[in-house]
Amino acid sequence: MGGKHGGQAGQPKSPPRPRQGERDEDVVAKRHTGQTDPDSAPTKPK
Repeated sequence: MGGKHGGQAGQPKSPPRPRQGERDEDVVAKRHTGQTDPDSAPTKPK
């Protein structure tokens, strides 16, 4: 609730989770195509 986690006052949430960023894109793409298969996600090591 403040936004100051890493101690960066200038950037409240600069790098929250770079890995999730790519995952989010994959999830969104899957949502659009309606495919939640791991084979369809080359970025997901799962």
